[in-house]
Amino acid sequence: MEPITALLALAAVLFVGAFIVQPFFNAEGGERAGRERRRAASALRQRADLLAERNRVYAAIRDLDFDYKTNKVSDEEYAEQRYRLVAEGVEILQMLDALPADDPDADPLEAMIARYRRGEGVVLAPEPAPARAAAARAARYCPRCGAAAQAGDRFCGSCGTRL
Repeated sequence: MEPITALLALAAVLFVGAFIVQPFFNAEGGERAGRERRRAASALRQRADLLAERNRVYAAIRDLDFDYKTNKVSDEEYAEQRYRLVAEGVEILQMLDALPADDPDADPLEAMIARYRRGEGVVLAPEPAPARAAAARAARYCPRCGAAAQAGDRFCGSCGTRL
């Protein structure tokens, strides 16, 4: 039984050794992948910081509006501070737009927005005809009282409204 244990221990040591030595043989690919990960992490950090700053500006505008409505801020002071906050918010939104976009194809809504920005026509896919017909047959209710109606009914059984 000892030779089997020794072979398993030797195999484990070889596996761990190969795992540790592997980056040295693939140094260029490892560096490239590391740079990509660092770049992606940096972009995510920058986006998160800008989003936090945007939220801070939104909250400041909301608080300033509340203070103005409760007469805690004069008209001149309100106009000046609001203009400054809105300008700051516009700068932050422009910086967010300038960041490299995430994969727009991952989200259908983002893909649609990207097509719209490129000037391509945006067409919403219509619901398939059989699904619309089935939905119309299944969901037949009175528009006035909301009571369920049968397929052949021309008037509502509850309130008498024409269907």
